[in-house]
Amino acid sequence: MDLQHHKIASPATACPGCGAAMQPEFFERVTAGELQIDICYPCCAIWFDHMESAQLAPGGVIALFRKIHEHRADPRHALPARLPCPRCRQPLRLTNDIVKSGRVSYYRCGEDHGRLTTFLHFLREKKFVRNLNAKELASIKAQVAEVRCSGCGGPVNIQSDTACGYCRAPLSVLDADAVEKALKEYTDKHVHLSDPAHIAAALHEAMVMQPARSRARERAGVALPAADISWSTTDLVLGGISLLVRHLAK
Repeated sequence: MDLQHHKIASPATACPGCGAAMQPEFFERVTAGELQIDICYPCCAIWFDHMESAQLAPGGVIALFRKIHEHRADPRHALPARLPCPRCRQPLRLTNDIVKSGRVSYYRCGEDHGRLTTFLHFLREKKFVRNLNAKELASIKAQVAEVRCSGCGGPVNIQSDTACGYCRAPLSVLDADAVEKALKEYTDKHVHLSDPAHIAAALHEAMVMQPARSRARERAGVALPAADISWSTTDLVLGGISLLVRHLAK
């Protein structure tokens, strides 16, 4: 029996950002079974009911990678200043926490109904992304003038800014070492689903070799196809996820 066709989603959750119905998605739970979380792809935001975030298994995070990749071309917009809780309609409170991977932000309900987290800060919390260092920033400045914020989708003038002028999120990239560690953890638990060596090779190709080849061709004066530079010309986090998923599919 294909359980995928017998999942029953809870009633639709209204996105605190745009008010539209969020997309219910099912992901692997740490203990057993699956967890339903609600996602608004245009707002790049996830609603977690109370304590749901801690219940998402490593395999669920990898599945979320694929979902983000599938919706990479969706229209995106910044979150408004006022965000109501989808359960009690009270204003969500902006909360800043310090975790091992750095500073993360999210919007929590004062009545403890849950929290709204952007894709960027969720991936930062799970130690998948990090801020750009000075060398990386200089390299990207030499190639493009503007990128999209991984937090809200707003434009960032990389020539003058190192953070988004809308949500103040610093420019970030997918952290290849963190992704590799998580992927290995996932495949160690589910060896029948994927080959760890293949995943490691795909990650190295997507995050290291392809950008290196692109830079080498640039120095040689060879014109590059658009796909080769997509990792650095739009959203630096979503671009990294897209490259990773593309190479895993080979």
